[in-house]
Amino acid sequence: MKNLKKALSLLLAITMLLTMLPTIFVATAAKFVGEVVIPAMYNYEQVYNVFDRPDLVISAKGNNVEPDSLIRGFWGDLWHVTVNGKYGLMNQSGDFVVQPIYDSISNIDNGFITVGIDGKYGLIDQAGMIKLPIEYDYIESSNEPKNVRKVLKNWKSGLIDQTGSLILPAEYDWTSDFVNGTAIVSKGNQYGLIDATGAFVIVIGKYNGISRIDNGQLFVNDGGTYKIVTDRDVHVRTFAYDMVESFGKGLLRVRDGTTWKIGVVDYGDNLILEIEHDWIYTCSVSDDRAIVRNGGIYSLINLSGTEIKQLSFDFYSANDFQGGVAFVSYNGTYNLLRASDGELVFPAKWYDQIQILAHGLAVVTDGDKTGLIDSSSGSFVLPLSYYQRLYSSSDDYDLLWIEKDNGDVLFVNLITKAVFDLSSYDYASSFRDGLVNVEKDGKMGVVDNTGAVVIPLEYDSFQGFYYDGLACVKKDGKWGFINKSNTAVVPIIYDYVGWFNDGIVLVIKDGKKGFVDETGSVVIPLVYDDLGGFYESELSLAQKDGKWGFINKSNIAVIPFIYDEADSFFGGIAPVKQNDKWRYIDTSGTVVIEVAQNYDWVSGYYDYNFYGYGDGNDHARVWKNDKTGLIDKTGAEILAPAYDELVGYSSTHSYMWFLQNDKWGILQLKPAGTDSLDPSPAPPSPPKPPPNRPDYQP
Repeated sequence: MKNLKKALSLLLAITMLLTMLPTIFVATAAKFVGEVVIPAMYNYEQVYNVFDRPDLVISAKGNNVEPDSLIRGFWGDLWHVTVNGKYGLMNQSGDFVVQPIYDSISNIDNGFITVGIDGKYGLIDQAGMIKLPIEYDYIESSNEPKNVRKVLKNWKSGLIDQTGSLILPAEYDWTSDFVNGTAIVSKGNQYGLIDATGAFVIVIGKYNGISRIDNGQLFVNDGGTYKIVTDRDVHVRTFAYDMVESFGKGLLRVRDGTTWKIGVVDYGDNLILEIEHDWIYTCSVSDDRAIVRNGGIYSLINLSGTEIKQLSFDFYSANDFQGGVAFVSYNGTYNLLRASDGELVFPAKWYDQIQILAHGLAVVTDGDKTGLIDSSSGSFVLPLSYYQRLYSSSDDYDLLWIEKDNGDVLFVNLITKAVFDLSSYDYASSFRDGLVNVEKDGKMGVVDNTGAVVIPLEYDSFQGFYYDGLACVKKDGKWGFINKSNTAVVPIIYDYVGWFNDGIVLVIKDGKKGFVDETGSVVIPLVYDDLGGFYESELSLAQKDGKWGFINKSNIAVIPFIYDEADSFFGGIAPVKQNDKWRYIDTSGTVVIEVAQNYDWVSGYYDYNFYGYGDGNDHARVWKNDKTGLIDKTGAEILAPAYDELVGYSSTHSYMWFLQNDKWGILQLKPAGTDSLDPSPAPPSPPKPPPNRPDYQP
């Protein structure tokens, strides 16, 4: 009895000790087979968009929808599908929510989808129910949700609200955009003002004209009497003229009903230009100038009425003065008129197009040639030539970026009007932080926005100042990082440098790898044959003297160099191989999974979805003789390695894409001797940096 008690006590102690040890999964003899559901018949281009949804493809094919007809991205949880040239929508289960009967289907807008049949449009909800009949010529769409959208029916305008309900019947000639919660509507010569519910703030027909003026108030025609009212129809001012027109910039062009002469007043009815002219084309208080016509004579005058210049040409229109010049047009051609003296900037030439820029410059077009001129003097900053594109740099709006049709690049400083021609370079980038990367005769450098060389063209490769003012460069076959003073911060002595991550970068020299920081100091010595990176954990995969282990950022071997093969940590575990046996260890080096069979390589536990990373962490890839298969979380083989590639297996379904002979098909994983597999779901995890696996190609 005493010996029995001792034995029981010993057994209890051993049991308690075992409960304190980490769990080690030992593979069982479970075996699965892959039943081909769709044979290998598709090219990559036909299926890459649905690599993560082989289950959806199975259901969709049951509805005669091929994989390359499935489009995601713009319809919430729905998929856009095409069948026999008609469009519909399919849910995540592969069932039609909207049958493929439409000629067009737009993106979701305010929760509804615009559909079209035979040139008419309507709205459906995400269940496919018609919300707005398919009888409209146009339904406004927007990139952002809008409370109210315009519709046209028989080319009459109406409005719908966020629910897709018609709040203003489509019977109006015009509806304006909403400003401060109201919009102008018109029917014939009757005008009104509505709010965002479609209710009339100013009843239709009260006024014969309504327009907005600069201060947010309304300018109205009340049966030939002109007034300013608020957008709630509160009277502000009445004008004693028989015609009043908004002139912009706080001005009104007015006409005396007795003399039929034209003048200019401001919104307060203060006289700006005497009511004594046959017509006034433009008026500028800041320039003290106006262009007028009297008795067939065109003149430039000041606002006191004194003639500055009698103009010797007729023209159809003149725009406001801008930068000391007015834009004038005649017979489809254009010129500029100087405010100072009334002279044409181009006395001998009218151009096909003129675009006034900032800082006194203008772009002129003559036929298929374009030039850049000083708008006050008319002198060419850039002569007429075959420029392909002219636009302001997004990095510096005081610079004009110009590309000629032969690919040569020029920049113009709009302030100084200085031109620097980069056509002598073989390549010039766009501006970034006021700098342009250039290349000539195979050497690269940098010029600034004056055209001065700030980084000499001495580098074989120059990749820009993308990391805290540092640029990756190559010179004489070696790599490093320089700052904007052309000082080598990370010495240009390495055979390879990577990209900075968390303040350190991988470098290689003489076949050995290490890490340096952004000052160029070595933080991990270059003594390793291979290094991974500090991505998911504080440990980096490392190889030394033919063996693999894991180091921390202090260069301490936390997991010793004892393994023949290894991969980086993912999900807190990493595969390692020792004595021809694969296992998975945690960050302390403790074995947590034993792999049942011998393979050439095993991966981390992540699903191969559309992006190549995992969302379930419930299986790992294995390779043998250049073929791939699967193992489960215990290390047991799910699918024997017999495929060129496997993509898309998930914890939520049992289907998977497989590749054989450059064609893709779908198989279903089934336990041997059973008809189905119903794996339990696992929570998703975010994508991680690519592991050091043999099929990964950067």
